[in-house]
Amino acid sequence: MRQDNAEGSSSSASVLSLRQQEVLVGTLLGDGCLAKHGYYHRLHIKHAAAQRALVNFKYEVFRDLISMRQHEFDQQLKGRGYPCVQFATRTSPALSEWHSRFYRDGRKVVPADIARYLSPLAVSVWLMDDGAADFAGVTFQTHSFRADELELLRGALNQNFEVATSCRKNKGGMVLYVGVGQLSRLQALVEPYLLPEFEYKLKPRGLEPRRDCTLAPDESRGDDTVRSRWQQREARQKWEPAKISLGQYSGNSEESNSRVDTLVVPAVNDGC
Repeated sequence: MRQDNAEGSSSSASVLSLRQQEVLVGTLLGDGCLAKHGYYHRLHIKHAAAQRALVNFKYEVFRDLISMRQHEFDQQLKGRGYPCVQFATRTSPALSEWHSRFYRDGRKVVPADIARYLSPLAVSVWLMDDGAADFAGVTFQTHSFRADELELLRGALNQNFEVATSCRKNKGGMVLYVGVGQLSRLQALVEPYLLPEFEYKLKPRGLEPRRDCTLAPDESRGDDTVRSRWQQREARQKWEPAKISLGQYSGNSEESNSRVDTLVVPAVNDGC
C-alpha cells in the first residue's frame, strides 16, 4: 500500500510538461510558493474555499506529482476562521530548478527573463490567483514584488501581448493596473483559459449597470398615466454605462481603490 508522502520517488516527474510550466509560472506570480522538503522542492497551493474551482484545476494539472488529497481547514485570523483548501505536490528536481528562477535570498522574485515564460495561460492563472476588478479596469495584486520587478512584468506584458499597464500605490505596496482602454486586449488574451467562476475579475465595477436605472416600459401599453412625469421620463431612459473620467488614471503612481478578491491569510510556515 502506497503511503501519502511529500517526498519525491522514482515515479516523480523530473521534467514538467509545457502546460505544467505555464500554470506554475502564473501560480508563482500569484499565491503559490515552492518550499524545500528534504533534498528538493515541492509546490504548495492554498486558496479560499470559495475558489475551489481553481484548486481543482491546479490539482488536475499537477496530478502526476500529487499523492495527497486536498485538505480543507479553517485558517484562523484575528479570532475568525476562514475556510481554505490546500494541497502540496511531491518534491521534484524540476521544481527545484524553478525555485532557483523565482527565489532570491528566501524571497519570491520576478525573474529577469520573465518575458520568456509569460504565456497566455500563465497570465490567465495569474489573473485568477491575484487579479481584481477595479472601478474602471483590472489590477494584479503585486504587493510582494519590488518596483524594478514590476517594471519587468510591465515590459513582458507589453512585449509579448501589447497590453499596456501602469503602477499604482495600494495598501503600502504597488499593483499593476490595466486601464479600460486595454481591457479588450487582456480579455482576448485570457478568455480561452479563464474558468467561468473567475470571469467577474474582468468586469470593472464602474462599468456595471446603474442600480437606480429602470428599463423602458412596454410601448404597446400606451402612455403611463399612473406614475409621475419624472418617473415616466426615468423609465423611458435606456441604460448606458456609467460615464467616468479616466484622467485620474493617467499617472503611473496613484492610489488604487481595487477590491482584493483573494483571501489574505498568513502564509504557512514552510519557507515560502
